[in-house]
Amino acid sequence: MRLSVPSEYREIYSNWILLPIPFIPLFLEMVVYSIAKIKYSMNTYQTIMIFVLLPTFSIISFAEVMPG
Repeated sequence: MRLSVPSEYREIYSNWILLPIPFIPLFLEMVVYSIAKIKYSMNTYQTIMIFVLLPTFSIISFAEVMPG
């Protein structure tokens, strides 16, 4: 993926990898509550952030670490 990004945008692109970091505590809280089977209600915004954006940015960061 690094090759597909123009060199002048690489630093901006690299900073996007850090976006999921604020969502990790919420994600871990949801995992613990689901394991403990405590009722946990989420709104649509939280659901999209946890189950769509976090995995997407994780895949991007792994692609950045392991180019090829």
